[in-house]
Amino acid sequence: SHHRQAKQVGNVMNSIFATRPHVWYHALPMAAEKNFEKQLITGDYPALEAVFQRTVADLGQDDPLRPLIVLVPSHLLGLHLSRTLAARGIAHINTRFMTLGDFAESITIPTLRAGKTAVPALAREALVGDIVSGLKAKNFYFGAIADKSGFHEAILRTIDDLKRACIKPETLGKVCGSAAVRSACHPGKLRDILKVWNAYESRMLELGWYDKADGDEMALESVPQSGLIAGAAAILLYGFYDLAEMPRRIVKACSDVNSIIALVPFEDRRSFDFSRPVIDWFRAEGFSEAVENAERTTALGDLADRIFNPDGPIAGIEKSLEIISAPGEVREVREIVRLISREILEEGVAPHEIAVLTRRSHPYTGLFRDLLEAMGVMPYVLEGIDLTDTRPGKSLCLLLEILRHNFSRAAVIEFATYARLRAA
Repeated sequence: SHHRQAKQVGNVMNSIFATRPHVWYHALPMAAEKNFEKQLITGDYPALEAVFQRTVADLGQDDPLRPLIVLVPSHLLGLHLSRTLAARGIAHINTRFMTLGDFAESITIPTLRAGKTAVPALAREALVGDIVSGLKAKNFYFGAIADKSGFHEAILRTIDDLKRACIKPETLGKVCGSAAVRSACHPGKLRDILKVWNAYESRMLELGWYDKADGDEMALESVPQSGLIAGAAAILLYGFYDLAEMPRRIVKACSDVNSIIALVPFEDRRSFDFSRPVIDWFRAEGFSEAVENAERTTALGDLADRIFNPDGPIAGIEKSLEIISAPGEVREVREIVRLISREILEEGVAPHEIAVLTRRSHPYTGLFRDLLEAMGVMPYVLEGIDLTDTRPGKSLCLLLEILRHNFSRAAVIEFATYARLRAA
């Protein structure tokens, strides 16, 4: 009987630990609360890079192998920072560059994911498509575009934005009927978005899936028990000019466990107004602020002031700044590629030292890639290359069009003309 009782007690304890292990962490005696450093450093990117390099060098002096977490907006920025440290001989053997998504995935307690799996990349769009097809016959506000893949993507982006802002479906449901909301937008639009969202959450629960926003919630809950955070020398936030509500909560939770140093691109001028909300948030959270100044290229500074303050005088435009007026995207791309050719052939600039910043990806990405590849220059595209923009991908789409149009003559000829077919 004693053996049976001991086994029953063991089963109860195992079930408790398997379901909510973090409750027991809170029940343990806590050490005296420690006030960790919270520092905000602002400036333009050249100044921030210099501060970043000094900070990494200083934090690695006592224990070069101690982890250092660097949170960055993109993997490409992390690669750039890693290379600058290596080029200057700064030891960073255990410096971990992570995006917020990588960080959330790394710190989440495995038991919180028990019975759940990350939703497959293409499954969410199919899931929303199935949901809206069922609503289409029920006086659905978006019925005319419910079958379009672009609509499914837009709905998913809307749901992601709402969840990152820590807005729940029930919260949206409460405000849908308010007079202010009815005057700002069509009530049927919000009502049907809420229907899709509720159905989406229900289906995700049934399938045992979680999306990135759900992963962020689990990460927030895991912060106090994360050995990665507690064992790091510090957490550096680099290059974030905006943070949604959920990332802000994660950063705030991390500041109770370890030191946070935020390096934010900001100067007190109108061209940096986009960063003011996150700067105000850091200040409200008690971050001590330091301003780093660096010499700015005069031409770019004058141009920024002119763009964001159109009533002011324009002066000091140097020879290094050229403003070209070209009608249409194709002509714009041709003129820019002509300038790139001049920089490479006449000025001796290496291709990898040239960057092109566009307002949007389409149609510029494809135009630039085609023209540069014709010159023998293989460009790196940050967003990646859509498979449908490649010849094999376009050929597959044309092949599917043949089936869709029941082997029409026009579809067959278009496929045979475009696809590079080889004789059997």
